[in-house]
Amino acid sequence: MDDKARVEGGLGLVYKRGGTFYARVRIAPNKYAYRSLKTGNKAAAIKAAQKLVHKIEFQKEHELPIQIKKFADVINEYVAFREKQHEQGHTSVYMLRQIQRVSKFWIEYAGKRSLIARYSGVLARGRCAAFSRQQLPRRSNIKSSKFFCYSSFSLHEQLFTQF
Repeated sequence: MDDKARVEGGLGLVYKRGGTFYARVRIAPNKYAYRSLKTGNKAAAIKAAQKLVHKIEFQKEHELPIQIKKFADVINEYVAFREKQHEQGHTSVYMLRQIQRVSKFWIEYAGKRSLIARYSGVLARGRCAAFSRQQLPRRSNIKSSKFFCYSSFSLHEQLFTQF
């Protein structure tokens, strides 16, 4: 029982599993975010959990996403979406082949990065990331004037909606 501790008035819980401390932070009633604190030291874990609680509170206050996807996950979801469209007859085989080919470059270029960490140009309510020409792969045909949303819209709009 000494491996558990509540932080910030019960908003967070620090617990130990397998020699490493983890944090459970309440983000909504009956909804929690779990994170590894990457330490075996209880005092350091409590301090890290307090920082995590404050970070999550800030994200909730400013309507930023708490669970952040990796760019590769979103690209793979988009490819699956377009494959489904192809099966339904809405996307040609040539377009699908091109999407699959280009997605390999995108995954290699920015696949391991989170959407917010890499493209931190968060814009007001839509939370859209602006891409500058230097941030795009060399072979990309995307112009710097386009914006891409990663808020709660459909996956197609998350990746390729133009404003």
